[in-house]
Amino acid sequence: MTKIAHFLAVLIYAKDPNPKIEPPNPKNTNQNPKKPPHSSLASIKIQTIPPI
Repeated sequence: MTKIAHFLAVLIYAKDPNPKIEPPNPKNTNQNPKKPPHSSLASIKIQTIPPI
């Protein structure tokens, strides 16, 4: 659980100066009802975080 909490903290506090992620649209959620929007956003966010 600590790794998950740390991962969420990184997603919340590590905001890029130029975020490439747009807020999820209702159309996107309707196209993929089985996939929650936050999981796809998290996977995209990992790629935008620079390696330490």
